[in-house]
Amino acid sequence: MKVFILVFSCLLAHWSFGQDYLTNFSPSTSYLVCGRTQTGRGAFDSAQGFLCVNGKSKLYYEYTPIDSLQLGTDALITFQGFTNSGMSTAINTSYRLFGPFEQTQNYSYLIETNSVIPISTGSNTTSSHSLSDFFVGNKKYVLEITANACVGYINFENSNYLQQCLKEIPCDNCLPKFQPVDDRYIISAWVKEATGSTTGALNYTNSQLKVTSGSNVYTFYPSGQIIDGWQRIEGIIQTNSAGNLKMELIVSSGTSYFDDIRVFPYDGSMMTYVYDPVTLRLMAELDERNYAKIYEYDEEGKLVRVKKETEKGIMTIQENRENSSTND
Repeated sequence: MKVFILVFSCLLAHWSFGQDYLTNFSPSTSYLVCGRTQTGRGAFDSAQGFLCVNGKSKLYYEYTPIDSLQLGTDALITFQGFTNSGMSTAINTSYRLFGPFEQTQNYSYLIETNSVIPISTGSNTTSSHSLSDFFVGNKKYVLEITANACVGYINFENSNYLQQCLKEIPCDNCLPKFQPVDDRYIISAWVKEATGSTTGALNYTNSQLKVTSGSNVYTFYPSGQIIDGWQRIEGIIQTNSAGNLKMELIVSSGTSYFDDIRVFPYDGSMMTYVYDPVTLRLMAELDERNYAKIYEYDEEGKLVRVKKETEKGIMTIQENRENSSTND
């Protein structure tokens, strides 16, 4: 079953089962898009804030298909305009379909300034319109419907299709999309195999870290000393902004544990810190090579020992002892 999801940046999705309505918008202003599976009917009325110019209303609907599909075969989108909710009298409608747009493209400006050519159009008619275009997955498409009325209804019929109701919310606290710039990065992690060796210089053989960035594919394996059952993975990758950055933790057999996974620029450095969630004491510092400096405390919370992970194992670099005596 092919499924559509309408996606808007910084928008909140919710269902609207209690009523059927579709609201238009000017591409440069806020808007609301609603619909239903199978058959959806939406009202537009210039008295309710809909823009109507020279007796014509324009309504816009945005589609972002998850997968590529051919409309008219795998999925069906048809629509028709009416003067009343009973759909007894049809009104003239025409349409223009724009796309595909990238997720970050300002398609509103392009449509409003006539800077983009529609990929398909439908002439002015009282009959229903059916889309028969090919939609590319994860691209944006905008359907512009022009109804020759200031008040009326648009009836949608959809098969194998899901259309959600979305409304705009403030985007002050939205997190931007993470996309590393084209550059070299150092990637590292620690791995522990449940059935592997815990000491010595042997390498774990069942674990690997795979990174894919566009057409670049990297695979890294554990190497170096096994310290307290953990062995380090480290490598250098070149990112490619033309594709997604994907990281895979692969275990060929058995059980493996991964920890302290880090990525940072090749010409930079990185320090990370570990705190006790209850006492909030600093428990460890991890340096630019992902080796830990470990802090140990006594029952009174006083620092008694500092240890350092190295390529040769764990070494004690500082130790504090306090003795108190009483005079009888």
